Amino acid sequence: MLYYIYVDNGKLNGSSTLDNSRFNTDNNFQVKVSEELYNSFNADPDKYIWNDSEVVENPDYEEIKQQKEQARIMEMKMTPLDFLKAIEQYGITYDMVKQFMEENPLVERELRFCQFVYRKHPMLNSLEPYGITSEILDHIFKVANGEEE
Repeated sequence: MLYYIYVDNGKLNGSSTLDNSRFNTDNNFQVKVSEELYNSFNADPDKYIWNDSEVVENPDYEEIKQQKEQARIMEMKMTPLDFLKAIEQYGITYDMVKQFMEENPLVERELRFCQFVYRKHPMLNSLEPYGITSEILDHIFKVANGEEE
């Protein structure tokens, strides 16, 4: 069996075991690759790029992978009650939360009237002085979404 990866205007754009070379143009074509590369590309397309002559490992792969993971975490959510319970485990008492909400009316509105607290919400950055770091927030949201304990 033959294995192909498609190149579309200098970017890798899919794969196939079908020879579609009759549709090749100067900017859109397929290249024959090994079964190992084909399988690896299908498992994680971000790991590879086209370097104008062949498919190679992306030197920025780890950075891209980290950025995608951070973007995924930022989309996580939980209920306000779950959020309050979670930060309580890090020493933030309800009295501290009430004081914080009095000082920050927008935070009060978010915690009282919104259905979910999203990891990406800027209000969470204001918890840093209370010892709730970005890493702790990531962990709290991963736990709430069943990814960590």
